[in-house]
Amino acid sequence: MPDKPVPTPPAGARDSSRCALLVLVGLVLTYLPLPWRALAVVAGLAAIFFGIRAMTAQIRTKQSFSAAWTGLGVMLAAWLIVVTGIQTVFTGQWSQVEECLKGANTRVAEADCRKQLGDGAGSGLLGLFGE
Repeated sequence: MPDKPVPTPPAGARDSSRCALLVLVGLVLTYLPLPWRALAVVAGLAAIFFGIRAMTAQIRTKQSFSAAWTGLGVMLAAWLIVVTGIQTVFTGQWSQVEECLKGANTRVAEADCRKQLGDGAGSGLLGLFGE
C-alpha cells in the first residue's frame, strides 16, 4: 500500500500561528507588575515580525481572508506595544495610578482617586486610557 503524501500547510500558516500565539503571550504579560510588563513589548514586536511575514506569503498566494485575520493580529500586537510602551515610559506615574485604583472598589472611591490624581502627573494618564 503506497504511503499517502503528507499535506503541506497553506503559505504563511506557521507564521500566522506564531503571530497569534505571541499576541496571546503579550496579552498575558500585560498582567505582570510593571518592570516585567515591558516583556509584552518584545512579544508584540516578534508578533508583528511573524505577522508581516505571514501576510506577505498569504497575499502572494491570494489568501486574502487569511491575510485579513493576520492583519488584525498585527494591529492587536501594535496596540499592545503602544499601551505597554506608554506604561513603561511613565513607570512612576503609572504606579501611582495603579496603587490608587487598586484600593478603589466603589465608584466613590474611584472618584476620590481621580480627584487626588487630578492635580498630579497621573491625571493625563487616566484620561489617556479612558479610566
